[in-house]
Amino acid sequence: MLSTLFLDLHNFHDKQHFISVLSPILSTYNTQIQTITPDKFIRNKNECLLICDIPSHLKIYQNNGFFCIGYAPSLDFLPVSYCFQDVTSLTYSYFTTILSRYKKEPLSILDTSRLHIQELSEQNLADLYKIYQQPDMSDFITDAKENYNSFYQKKCAYIKQIYPFYDYGIWGIFLKDSTTLIGECGIQSIMLEQKEEIEIGYLLSKNYQKKGYGTEMVTAILQYAKKQFSFSRIIARIAPENKASISLATKCGMTYEKTIYEQQNPKEIYVFHNP
Repeated sequence: MLSTLFLDLHNFHDKQHFISVLSPILSTYNTQIQTITPDKFIRNKNECLLICDIPSHLKIYQNNGFFCIGYAPSLDFLPVSYCFQDVTSLTYSYFTTILSRYKKEPLSILDTSRLHIQELSEQNLADLYKIYQQPDMSDFITDAKENYNSFYQKKCAYIKQIYPFYDYGIWGIFLKDSTTLIGECGIQSIMLEQKEEIEIGYLLSKNYQKKGYGTEMVTAILQYAKKQFSFSRIIARIAPENKASISLATKCGMTYEKTIYEQQNPKEIYVFHNP
C-alpha cells in the first residue's frame, strides 16, 4: 500500500498541477501527497514513492533509499528506472506496481473462483522445479531436462528482467484456499517465422489435472490478455502428440491454424482471435 507520494519539481506551477490532478486519485486510498527537498529527513520510506524532475536531486534521493520516479516531459534522460511524461496518465495502479517492483514483490494478476494467479518469485522455484520433474514432463518442456541450479538461474533472470519490461509473462498458478503452487500459465512475446507473436504457455501439475483447473486458468488468462492488452491474436505451439494440451487449447476457444517445423520437429499452431 502506498502511504505517501513525495514531490520535488523544479517548476512551482508543475508542483501545483500535480497536486490538483493526483489528490483526488490518491485520497481514495488514504495516500498523502507532500512536497520535499533533498535535505529533508524521512525515517520510513518503505511505503513511499518520490516524483522528481531534477537529476542531481534524484541521485541524492536514491542514495538515501527513496523509491524514485522521474518526470521527463521533454524525454530528458533521468538517472532512474521509471519515468513518465504526462501526469494525467497516472493511476493508483501505476504507483503500486512501481512500488512492488522496487520492493521486489511479485504482482498479483487475477483471481478465478478457485485460483490465484501472480508473478513467480524466487521462493516458488523449488516447488515449480518439482512439477517440472514429474513423469513425462520432459517430453514437452525443455527446461525439465535441466539441473536445478541451471533452472534456478534461468528463472531468476526471467523474473528480474521480463516481468518489469513487459508487465506480463509466465505466471504462477496457486490454489486460493491453500496458496499451493500447482503450475504456471501466462503470455509472452516470441518471434515466429520472422513475425512477432503473443504466445500462451501453460503447465499444470499432474496431481491437479482432470479437475478443471487447466481450463479455468487458460480461459482466465486469455480473457485477461484480451481485455488488458488488446492483442489481436494469441497463439499456442503444441506438439501433435501432446493430445492433452491440444484438447485444453480447443476447449478454451483456440482453433488450429497450421503446422510448422522447429528444428525438423512439427508444432501445431492454435490461435485465439480477439475480434
